[in-house]
Amino acid sequence: MILGIVLIVIGSLFILLALIAAARKVLLRSHPAQPEPAGLGPFDPEKWAKLIDALTSFVKAAPEWVLLAVVGGALVAWGGSML
Repeated sequence: MILGIVLIVIGSLFILLALIAAARKVLLRSHPAQPEPAGLGPFDPEKWAKLIDALTSFVKAAPEWVLLAVVGGALVAWGGSML
């Protein structure tokens, strides 16, 4: 049980640090965006296409951090199965 909690904490830290580092890397590379209203709305294909484009650029710009987040998720799942 203690090992499960430790794995969950370590996995959560992996995910948190990976997302922070990847977002920092992506934001430093990208150009300032024009402000838009918050939310994607019910279904606006243009906004959804922008979201998909942002996610793919995130994976392309910081693959090592995405992998670290996946490893963190696996650690959290493994720790959760031990509880």
